[in-house]
Amino acid sequence: MLGREVDSEPELQRLKGAIGRGESCLVSAPDLRKDGSSWSVDIAVSPLTNRRGDLRYFVCVHRASEGREVVADAVSPAETRGEITLLQRELGKARQKIQNLDRVDPATGLLRFGNFQETLRRDFGIARRDGRFITLLVFEIIELDVYRQTFGAKAADSCQRMIGAQVMRTLRRAGDLCARYDEQTLVAAVIGQTPDDVRHLVDQIAENVCQLRLHNPRGQRGRYVTVRPISVGCPPGTQDDADVLVERALNEQRTVARVVLPEAPLSGRRSAAG
Repeated sequence: MLGREVDSEPELQRLKGAIGRGESCLVSAPDLRKDGSSWSVDIAVSPLTNRRGDLRYFVCVHRASEGREVVADAVSPAETRGEITLLQRELGKARQKIQNLDRVDPATGLLRFGNFQETLRRDFGIARRDGRFITLLVFEIIELDVYRQTFGAKAADSCQRMIGAQVMRTLRRAGDLCARYDEQTLVAAVIGQTPDDVRHLVDQIAENVCQLRLHNPRGQRGRYVTVRPISVGCPPGTQDDADVLVERALNEQRTVARVVLPEAPLSGRRSAAG
């Protein structure tokens, strides 16, 4: 609709201007059906921004204007309060759905790392106030780059999705978090438990991943995809914050990754509490 000439149509001109400025807008505009008959459509658009205020998307809701004559110089975006309320309700539902989707990495179904950090900072503050332990887990997926080269990006994303599901299924608690850090690393956070407390769960996750039998025929470390877990703990009373804990865990993972352990990928599990 906005692709046609809008200079002679005030409502469409107003809509196009609002989109250009990144503003909300509600208009009623004429259009033509495929059979050539005229009809009028109510259009509501609203910008969606991230927490920094950067424009990410526009949500658009449109529906036929019932019982309305099409005029060349329509001046009202909606003639009744009921129509405005209905459009705003539909717009609100669409906005909430997109905001929820924006928290999730579409390729793997896991939290985006930025949202993981944001939630962890909040939970970290609560845990520090309540004197609770926090454990961060890092799962390096061994030779996922080789798997990606063999089967393609979609297969590698699916592999991460299945491994992430094993992590969340084993941790089980609603407050536990799991996110995709990069193309071969997942991170998880457990509140109220030490690395020793979750060691059996970490071992169970590693075993469950082995049982997935994700064949990696070109892998140099084995025929199937495995993970190398790292656990780093933050006891109550330490001066670390959430970002420092994440960096400690990732540094620990990078250190272990430099050590070649061809005979036993799963034996690379280490834990640290500071």
